[in-house]
Amino acid sequence: MPDIVIYNNAGDSYGTYMFNKIVKIEHTGHVNWGSPHIIVTSCQLNVANFPFDYQHCPIKFGPWQHDGSELAITGSGDNTVYRSDGEWDMVGLSTVTNQQTYPDSPGISYYDVTYTIHIRRRAMYYVFNLLVPCILIASITLLGFLLPVDSGEKVSLGITVLLSLTVFLLLIAQSMPPSSVVPIIGQYYVSTMVLVSISILLTVSVINLHHRGPYCRKAPRWVRRIILGKIAWFLRLQPEHFKHMKFASNNSYYNANGINTSSPSGNNFRKKRESYKRDKVKVTAPHESPILGISRSGRGREGCCDNNDDQLILLRRMIDHMRYIRDHFEEIDDSEDIKNEWKQIALVVDRVFAIFYVFGSIGTILMLVFKIS
Repeated sequence: MPDIVIYNNAGDSYGTYMFNKIVKIEHTGHVNWGSPHIIVTSCQLNVANFPFDYQHCPIKFGPWQHDGSELAITGSGDNTVYRSDGEWDMVGLSTVTNQQTYPDSPGISYYDVTYTIHIRRRAMYYVFNLLVPCILIASITLLGFLLPVDSGEKVSLGITVLLSLTVFLLLIAQSMPPSSVVPIIGQYYVSTMVLVSISILLTVSVINLHHRGPYCRKAPRWVRRIILGKIAWFLRLQPEHFKHMKFASNNSYYNANGINTSSPSGNNFRKKRESYKRDKVKVTAPHESPILGISRSGRGREGCCDNNDDQLILLRRMIDHMRYIRDHFEEIDDSEDIKNEWKQIALVVDRVFAIFYVFGSIGTILMLVFKIS
């Protein structure tokens, strides 16, 4: 029997599967040999397309001592006897006969037969256990943009999603052999994690815009014109009172009738309040009026004239008091308007970021599909 061995053997030793075996020799010279044997061979895996990968595993048979002048071999195979193990499907079997020389025997050629087994991984297990959860988690991140800022859970939701993706990425690393090549599913997970991290940063910026109002700083003119004027109109988020606004060159803005709708500044109100405190009446005796600050003992004609003057002073002070109350409530309304304006800006910016995130998620899915195809 010729000493045919497996060149890319991965076992501990070369088995004696061809020695001391029974062969059938026919009168035509045909020799039939059959022997059950378990072959352990090496195969270099390409996991770049994991879990949608095809693998090509060659198994090389050839004589060790008999050269081409003594032995010429050919081979053929049948893949119908293959039984799947549940993870791989055999899609083909090819056979190639080679004749080559080796450094230890220069000038002497040897024949060998290489069987190449073509197998494909069954990817549905990984699709339902790794890809589908990743897509669902990425969709939950989109809900974080729709979550109101006042709920206080926008950043917490993004961090939770990021931790979940990290756990699934560890599962991917455990289910594939160590390699320096990053598979497609790993690239998709990393891209999704980058998008979720960016969404957390964008959420922080939205929260900052939402709570900028308590500082009572008006939004810049270009912010109101672009975000509340154009983008909000495109997203159908523009307030009703803002649809007919006309912007001036300064920080104030006018309505459709040309009336300035910006409220008085807080500094003017504070000045009026300090002036009111300086002019505030001090009560010095029980017989004096707590409002007028004058004596009640005046009677007669002169007292009548004084009484008219006192009533006039009373009316003026009442008007000042009412003006003070009006200015106070106008300042409160002005502060609320500024807060609501910043909240509206934050809402519009949040929707814009959500649209960008949707396009980014669709881009990562298309990248995955194109690489698979």
